[in-house]
Amino acid sequence: MKNSITIFLSLFSIVFAQSSLLDLEKLNNSQIQQLKSEFEKNQKEDISNTEDIEIEKNSIAEVIELESLPKSKNFDSESSNEKYFGYEFFKSDINFFDNIPTPEDFRLGPGDEIILSLWGETNLIKKFLINKDGSIYYENLGFINVSNSTISEAESLLKDKLSLIYSTLNDLKNPTSLRLDLGKIKSVNVYFSGEIENPGIKLIHPFSDVFTAIVQAGGIKNSGSLRKVQLIRKGQVVGIFDFYDFFRNGKNNFSSKKIIDGDTIHIPIVENRIKVSGEVYIESIFELLENESLEQILMYAGGLLPQVGSKFFINRILPLEERNSDDYARTYKSYTILDNLNMSFYDGDEILFPSITDVSRNVKIGGRVKLPGEYPVAGLSLRDLLHLAGGFQDPVFLSSIQTDKILVLRKDSTNYSSTSFEVSYENSDSFLLNVEDEVFVYEDKNFNKIDTVQVEGEIKFSGSYSYYKGMTVKDLINKAGGFSELANPQALIVEVESKFIDDDGNIEIIIDEVSNINQDFKLFANAKLIILPISNVVKVSGNVYEAGLISYTKNAKVKDYIEYAGGLMDNTLKNKIYIKRANGERERVSFPAFHKVYSGDEIVVPLNENPNEFDITSFAADFATILTNIAAILLVLNNQT
Repeated sequence: MKNSITIFLSLFSIVFAQSSLLDLEKLNNSQIQQLKSEFEKNQKEDISNTEDIEIEKNSIAEVIELESLPKSKNFDSESSNEKYFGYEFFKSDINFFDNIPTPEDFRLGPGDEIILSLWGETNLIKKFLINKDGSIYYENLGFINVSNSTISEAESLLKDKLSLIYSTLNDLKNPTSLRLDLGKIKSVNVYFSGEIENPGIKLIHPFSDVFTAIVQAGGIKNSGSLRKVQLIRKGQVVGIFDFYDFFRNGKNNFSSKKIIDGDTIHIPIVENRIKVSGEVYIESIFELLENESLEQILMYAGGLLPQVGSKFFINRILPLEERNSDDYARTYKSYTILDNLNMSFYDGDEILFPSITDVSRNVKIGGRVKLPGEYPVAGLSLRDLLHLAGGFQDPVFLSSIQTDKILVLRKDSTNYSSTSFEVSYENSDSFLLNVEDEVFVYEDKNFNKIDTVQVEGEIKFSGSYSYYKGMTVKDLINKAGGFSELANPQALIVEVESKFIDDDGNIEIIIDEVSNINQDFKLFANAKLIILPISNVVKVSGNVYEAGLISYTKNAKVKDYIEYAGGLMDNTLKNKIYIKRANGERERVSFPAFHKVYSGDEIVVPLNENPNEFDITSFAADFATILTNIAAILLVLNNQT
């Protein structure tokens, strides 16, 4: 017996020391080292977090200091988006030198080019440049003065002069025709001052008026007046132009004043502006002249919209001379429109024309009707509303409606929730509706409802088939003609649809696979059955030397296929080896030497990614194995003694 105990202790010491005691020693050392590392890491994180907190405090202080500073109007994002009326009329990319026709009253002058054309008995075309004296030179005739003449006047003059050398110009039988055209023309120098986009001297088309000249200069700044534009000639104001009449009514009072060389166009700063918004046709910022009233403002804004209310509001900043305190510098008052058409306004006033408020007169209807929505309730019964919404007089559509239960929700001040009524279509004629009632018509879910299931893969007749409650995989296979010759009856997969509503209220559809399917599995409506083909291979993956596909051998077990794949590598989790069947089912392998394998299966051998960490499950399993082995040894020894 002593010998048995001695042998037992020796074997126990050797076996246990070589397997589990080494793991326990590593566990203690690694745990101590891990705790030490975590402690040092946490200390560093605490220090860095403290520094971050100080930085955040400083940042917050800077933000508070910046927020306390007064804001400049130049940084107001809304002011840059304001719409100023009229300035867009001057924004154009037109090349005026190519698009302006010659006016009848245009006078020729030095630098202009004229084109003389003769045809008939004599044919010629000649170009002449008017010299600084206003003359052109024609051979055999000498100088001819055409300065300050219109095209038609110069044409008559040249016809008289040239008839001296071309007699057929006055011959009625064999006439020669004469025509004079304007060729290249000299630009005029115009000065632009004030609130113009491009101030200074500009070359302007000689046919230009004040409007087209401003367009050629790039337009007027938003700070410039559109109603007091000045044309200055030789130091005197020869015209003041208000473009609003042109913008709103198309009346042109500026074309009569032609631009000549040396003119100045001055754009003064705007003096008085008001902002108009609300129920008007044109919401904008308008420039006002002295003593212009609400009536003129409405004309500039295109008038009032039909839904405007009877009152308007003025948001006003009082002028400096009228303020008692800056705290009360802004006023906000309402006025009746028709009683204040002659009211005048201050610079900076904001006028709002609100719309009329709606009074509820409608009822709502939804659900299984052709025209859901709101309808006026006056004198309506529930049946009247149902007929207006459509569907109840259509025999086919009516078959899809639950006519015996129509829901009416009615607001009730005495109840926390609405009062509900269930009314049949038969009794709907006697049920009178109230304002803001909500009617819901239920759909008959059993009407025209056709659910299907699909089958594809190794089946004789793949496609869609009608579904009924309790239908199994076997039932569907039989409907589809049975398995094909290549089908694997064990490899069945069912796909089902799941619907859910995401955070944005949209309906999302997810397709999931159901594993471990057999032929007794009951199908869902709209499910899809997939039958996989026979596979003559077995896949071994994971922590083996030669992972990959291996030819299927009948009656071979898990252990055999692992050996075919080169055997297990180090750090394998032996007790976690599993098989993934062709139908998605997973089976844990407890005894690799006896576990059965089918064609198409996959044997997965997991790797222990942290071999130095203590695994209590593996330790317990190893310890149990050791004890079992020791008990077997003792039994053998006892039998020998």
